[in-house]
Amino acid sequence: MKNTLAFSILIFVVLISEAQIFNSLEISTGLSMATQTPAYKNNDRNQRETIRPGFNTMLRMTGRINKIFSFSSDIGYVQKGYRYDVGNTIGITKTYDQLIHYITYSPQLKIGRRIGDFTPTVFLGPRIDYQIAYEGKQKIDGMARYFRKSIFGMNAGLDFAYAFGELGISALFLYQFDFTSLIPTNNNADLAYRNKALLMNIGLVYFLGD
Repeated sequence: MKNTLAFSILIFVVLISEAQIFNSLEISTGLSMATQTPAYKNNDRNQRETIRPGFNTMLRMTGRINKIFSFSSDIGYVQKGYRYDVGNTIGITKTYDQLIHYITYSPQLKIGRRIGDFTPTVFLGPRIDYQIAYEGKQKIDGMARYFRKSIFGMNAGLDFAYAFGELGISALFLYQFDFTSLIPTNNNADLAYRNKALLMNIGLVYFLGD
Protein backbone atom coordinates (compact mmCIF):
# COMPACT_ATOMS: atom_id res chain seq x y z
CA MET A 1 0.00 0.00 0.00
CA LYS A 2 2.82 2.40 0.83
CA ASN A 3 4.35 1.66 -2.60
CA THR A 4 1.04 2.50 -4.27
CA LEU A 5 0.84 5.80 -2.39
CA ALA A 6 4.45 6.66 -3.26
CA PHE A 7 3.82 5.88 -6.96
CA SER A 8 0.69 8.07 -6.96
CA ILE A 9 2.58 10.96 -5.40
CA LEU A 10 5.37 10.53 -7.98
CA ILE A 11 2.84 10.83 -10.82
CA PHE A 12 1.42 13.90 -9.09
CA VAL A 13 4.87 15.53 -8.91
CA VAL A 14 5.56 14.82 -12.60
CA LEU A 15 2.24 16.38 -13.59
CA ILE A 16 2.70 19.58 -11.58
CA SER A 17 6.22 20.01 -12.94
CA GLU A 18 4.51 21.11 -16.18
CA ALA A 19 2.03 23.36 -14.41
CA GLN A 20 1.90 26.87 -13.05
CA ILE A 21 2.28 26.32 -9.31
CA PHE A 22 -0.84 27.28 -7.36
CA ASN A 23 -3.17 29.73 -9.07
CA SER A 24 -5.74 29.63 -6.25
CA LEU A 25 -6.00 29.19 -2.49
CA GLU A 26 -9.17 27.88 -0.85
CA ILE A 27 -10.19 27.54 2.80
CA SER A 28 -13.32 25.53 3.51
CA THR A 29 -15.14 24.02 6.46
CA GLY A 30 -18.17 21.86 7.03
CA LEU A 31 -19.57 18.52 8.16
CA SER A 32 -17.83 15.15 8.32
CA MET A 33 -20.37 12.30 8.21
CA ALA A 34 -18.26 9.34 9.36
CA THR A 35 -18.76 5.60 9.82
CA GLN A 36 -16.64 2.50 10.23
CA THR A 37 -16.92 -0.60 8.06
CA PRO A 38 -16.75 -3.81 10.14
CA ALA A 39 -15.25 -7.07 8.94
CA TYR A 40 -18.49 -9.01 9.49
CA LYS A 41 -21.99 -7.85 8.55
CA ASN A 42 -23.94 -10.56 10.42
CA ASN A 43 -23.62 -9.29 13.99
CA ASP A 44 -24.40 -6.18 16.02
CA ARG A 45 -21.11 -4.55 15.06
CA ASN A 46 -22.68 -3.53 11.77
CA GLN A 47 -24.19 -0.72 13.83
CA ARG A 48 -20.85 1.00 13.37
CA GLU A 49 -22.36 1.90 10.03
CA THR A 50 -24.48 4.50 11.91
CA ILE A 51 -23.47 8.01 10.86
CA ARG A 52 -21.41 9.96 13.38
CA PRO A 53 -21.47 13.69 12.53
CA GLY A 54 -18.29 15.68 13.03
CA PHE A 55 -16.37 18.70 11.82
CA ASN A 56 -13.64 19.30 9.26
CA THR A 57 -11.65 22.18 7.84
CA MET A 58 -9.36 22.21 4.82
CA LEU A 59 -6.78 24.35 3.05
CA ARG A 60 -6.57 23.63 -0.69
CA MET A 61 -3.88 24.97 -3.02
CA THR A 62 -4.70 24.44 -6.68
CA GLY A 63 -2.59 24.78 -9.81
CA ARG A 64 -3.51 24.44 -13.48
CA ILE A 65 -1.89 21.93 -15.82
CA ASN A 66 -3.94 22.88 -18.89
CA LYS A 67 -7.53 23.92 -19.70
CA ILE A 68 -8.91 20.55 -18.55
CA PHE A 69 -6.51 19.16 -15.95
CA SER A 70 -5.38 20.73 -12.69
CA PHE A 71 -3.98 19.52 -9.39
CA SER A 72 -4.46 20.37 -5.74
CA SER A 73 -2.51 19.89 -2.55
CA ASP A 74 -4.92 19.58 0.38
CA ILE A 75 -4.13 19.69 4.09
CA GLY A 76 -6.71 19.78 6.84
CA TYR A 77 -8.29 18.51 10.03
CA VAL A 78 -11.11 15.95 10.14
CA GLN A 79 -13.12 14.10 12.79
CA LYS A 80 -14.01 10.44 12.20
CA GLY A 81 -15.34 7.51 14.23
CA TYR A 82 -18.75 5.96 14.97
CA ARG A 83 -21.71 6.26 17.35
CA TYR A 84 -24.56 3.92 18.21
CA ASP A 85 -26.88 2.89 21.06
CA VAL A 86 -27.29 -0.71 22.20
CA GLY A 87 -30.21 -1.85 24.37
CA ASN A 88 -30.53 -5.08 26.32
CA THR A 89 -33.48 -7.22 27.44
CA ILE A 90 -34.01 -5.24 30.66
CA GLY A 91 -34.25 -1.90 28.90
CA ILE A 92 -30.81 -0.53 29.68
CA THR A 93 -29.21 1.34 26.78
CA LYS A 94 -25.51 1.96 26.37
CA THR A 95 -24.06 4.54 24.01
CA TYR A 96 -20.87 3.68 22.19
CA ASP A 97 -19.25 6.85 20.92
CA GLN A 98 -15.85 7.01 19.27
CA LEU A 99 -14.30 10.21 17.95
CA ILE A 100 -10.87 10.21 16.30
CA HIS A 101 -9.10 13.45 15.37
CA TYR A 102 -6.87 13.41 12.28
CA ILE A 103 -4.59 15.75 10.40
CA THR A 104 -5.04 14.80 6.75
CA TYR A 105 -3.04 15.40 3.57
CA SER A 106 -3.89 14.56 -0.03
CA PRO A 107 -2.40 15.40 -3.45
CA GLN A 108 -5.17 15.21 -6.05
CA LEU A 109 -5.68 15.27 -9.79
CA LYS A 110 -8.66 17.39 -10.89
CA ILE A 111 -10.61 17.33 -14.16
CA GLY A 112 -12.87 20.22 -15.10
CA ARG A 113 -13.29 23.25 -17.32
CA ARG A 114 -14.04 26.87 -16.50
CA ILE A 115 -17.38 28.04 -17.91
CA GLY A 116 -17.48 31.80 -17.53
CA ASP A 117 -17.08 32.46 -13.81
CA PHE A 118 -18.17 28.93 -12.85
CA THR A 119 -15.76 25.96 -12.56
CA PRO A 120 -17.04 22.43 -11.83
CA THR A 121 -14.41 19.73 -11.24
CA VAL A 122 -14.13 16.08 -10.28
CA PHE A 123 -11.03 14.93 -8.42
CA LEU A 124 -9.26 11.81 -7.19
CA GLY A 125 -6.12 11.24 -5.16
CA PRO A 126 -4.35 9.26 -2.43
CA ARG A 127 -4.59 10.38 1.20
CA ILE A 128 -2.78 9.97 4.49
CA ASP A 129 -4.42 10.66 7.86
CA TYR A 130 -2.39 11.10 11.05
CA GLN A 131 -4.16 10.62 14.38
CA ILE A 132 -3.61 13.47 16.85
CA ALA A 133 -6.27 12.66 19.49
CA TYR A 134 -8.97 10.17 20.48
CA GLU A 135 -12.19 10.28 22.52
CA GLY A 136 -14.40 7.32 23.41
CA LYS A 137 -17.20 6.18 25.71
CA GLN A 138 -17.53 2.66 27.16
CA LYS A 139 -14.61 0.30 27.67
CA ILE A 140 -15.26 -1.42 24.36
CA ASP A 141 -12.90 1.26 23.07
CA GLY A 142 -10.08 0.10 25.37
CA MET A 143 -8.28 -1.05 22.22
CA ALA A 144 -7.71 2.58 21.24
CA ARG A 145 -4.10 2.25 22.37
CA TYR A 146 -3.60 -0.12 19.44
CA PHE A 147 -4.90 2.34 16.85
CA ARG A 148 -2.55 3.06 13.97
CA LYS A 149 -1.33 6.63 13.96
CA SER A 150 -1.04 6.73 10.16
CA ILE A 151 -3.91 5.64 7.92
CA PHE A 152 -3.68 5.42 4.12
CA GLY A 153 -6.73 5.89 1.93
CA MET A 154 -8.28 7.56 -1.08
CA ASN A 155 -10.24 10.73 -1.85
CA ALA A 156 -12.87 11.15 -4.56
CA GLY A 157 -15.29 13.99 -5.02
CA LEU A 158 -16.82 17.03 -6.70
CA ASP A 159 -15.83 20.68 -6.33
CA PHE A 160 -17.73 23.75 -7.57
CA ALA A 161 -16.28 27.26 -7.55
CA TYR A 162 -17.78 30.59 -8.61
CA ALA A 163 -15.55 33.62 -9.08
CA PHE A 164 -16.31 37.24 -8.23
CA GLY A 165 -13.12 38.80 -9.57
CA GLU A 166 -10.16 37.72 -7.44
CA LEU A 167 -12.43 36.15 -4.80
CA GLY A 168 -14.93 33.34 -5.04
CA ILE A 169 -17.05 30.82 -3.18
CA SER A 170 -16.89 27.04 -3.38
CA ALA A 171 -18.86 23.93 -2.50
CA LEU A 172 -17.06 20.63 -1.88
CA PHE A 173 -18.42 17.09 -1.69
CA LEU A 174 -15.64 14.66 -0.74
CA TYR A 175 -15.82 10.92 -0.07
CA GLN A 176 -12.93 9.42 1.92
CA PHE A 177 -12.35 5.69 2.28
CA ASP A 178 -9.42 3.88 3.87
CA PHE A 179 -7.20 1.08 2.65
CA THR A 180 -5.56 0.65 6.06
CA SER A 181 -7.35 -1.07 8.92
CA LEU A 182 -7.74 1.10 12.02
CA ILE A 183 -6.14 -1.62 14.17
CA PRO A 184 -3.31 -3.96 13.01
CA THR A 185 -5.16 -7.18 12.22
CA ASN A 186 -2.32 -9.69 12.69
CA ASN A 187 -4.25 -11.91 10.26
CA ASN A 188 -7.39 -11.62 12.45
CA ALA A 189 -10.20 -10.41 10.16
CA ASP A 190 -12.31 -9.64 13.25
CA LEU A 191 -10.18 -6.52 13.77
CA ALA A 192 -10.39 -5.20 10.20
CA TYR A 193 -12.32 -1.98 10.78
CA ARG A 194 -11.85 0.87 8.30
CA ASN A 195 -12.96 4.48 8.44
CA LYS A 196 -14.99 6.16 5.75
CA ALA A 197 -16.52 9.62 5.66
CA LEU A 198 -18.46 12.05 3.50
CA LEU A 199 -17.27 15.65 3.82
CA MET A 200 -19.54 18.53 2.76
CA ASN A 201 -17.88 21.95 2.85
CA ILE A 202 -18.46 25.56 1.90
CA GLY A 203 -15.39 27.69 1.26
CA LEU A 204 -13.80 30.94 0.17
CA VAL A 205 -11.38 31.03 -2.77
CA TYR A 206 -8.67 33.55 -3.58
CA PHE A 207 -7.63 33.43 -7.24
CA LEU A 208 -3.94 34.28 -7.74
CA GLY A 209 -4.14 34.43 -11.51
CA ASP A 210 -4.83 32.49 -14.68
